[in-house]
Amino acid sequence: KSLNLSFDSLKFDVQYFRQQSVVQTETSLATNVSAHVGQTTSSQSGGGSISQSTSAAVAASMSATTDWQQVEGTIVLTCYCTHKMADVLAPAIIDPERAVSAWNQ
Repeated sequence: KSLNLSFDSLKFDVQYFRQQSVVQTETSLATNVSAHVGQTTSSQSGGGSISQSTSAAVAASMSATTDWQQVEGTIVLTCYCTHKMADVLAPAIIDPERAVSAWNQ
């Protein structure tokens, strides 16, 4: 089967959030990251439940991570594209270690 891989529009954003140990707590880092994700997904998807659920999932994930390890910083990658003719390839599961390894190449 042939898949169309072209897109009509593409928006890609990378944001780094640094943990400043004296000024910032892990909770405020999680709050800043989840607010950025919520704002980014809201502007890309038109707001609504997708933005809220994504932001809540990020906050929960970061809180769980900072409970058992010290976090120095977080990179947030967001990508949004539109397609006139799209096939859904689901689920799209990305291994974070492989993604970082590919990013560093």
